[in-house]
Amino acid sequence: MMKYFFRLLLLAITTTAFTYSFCQSKTAVDTVKTIVPKQAKPLSNDIKKTIRHALFKKYYNKSLKEVTTYGGGGMKLKVDSSEGFIDMYYAEGNKFGKWGPNYQITSFDDFIEGDLNNDGYNDLVVCIPWTQGSRPRLDIHCYITINKRLTLYKVYTANNLGICNNNKTDTSGRFFPSKIENGFLIGKTDCLQRGDPGCCPSLEMLTYFKFNKGLQFAKQEAVKKD
Repeated sequence: MMKYFFRLLLLAITTTAFTYSFCQSKTAVDTVKTIVPKQAKPLSNDIKKTIRHALFKKYYNKSLKEVTTYGGGGMKLKVDSSEGFIDMYYAEGNKFGKWGPNYQITSFDDFIEGDLNNDGYNDLVVCIPWTQGSRPRLDIHCYITINKRLTLYKVYTANNLGICNNNKTDTSGRFFPSKIENGFLIGKTDCLQRGDPGCCPSLEMLTYFKFNKGLQFAKQEAVKKD
């Protein structure tokens, strides 16, 4: 009888040890699974070149119209692409100088690319800086991939998106995008505070926009100064 009891006890211990060992191994295998984030499909350089060419044509024609309308018969356009962008400015005779806004058509290497609408395809934000007055201005072209086709959704300005302290004002803030990350268009907003001269905003905010039938304000925080 005792011999039979010891056999049962030995069988129970062996079964428990095997079961414990199997569960341990299964758990270890399950915990090493990794999730690889899906990368959005990038845009080709050919697409970017096409967009850059279209933007150059648009702003060249706009500048030409301004010269013809406001500049008088002696004004001409000069195009300079030596610095990696096309800088268009006005000339009178052989003298070149600033008269009106100077548009800079950014190189496609500086285009801001990323997935804004979370469809698995990259979108594009192209910034065209121009100067007139004491503070720089910016046209922000927002291209969105819809049904796998990249389309110009809307053109904003730095002023349109110039939210300061979570409030939209007409003149105090200007938004300058820098990257698309985690579905947000992120950049810095220069904000004029009470007592600031018009040229020199003293407050800088880090601003996030999301895309939902257009760029919508998401959040904002003050940039810490060193």
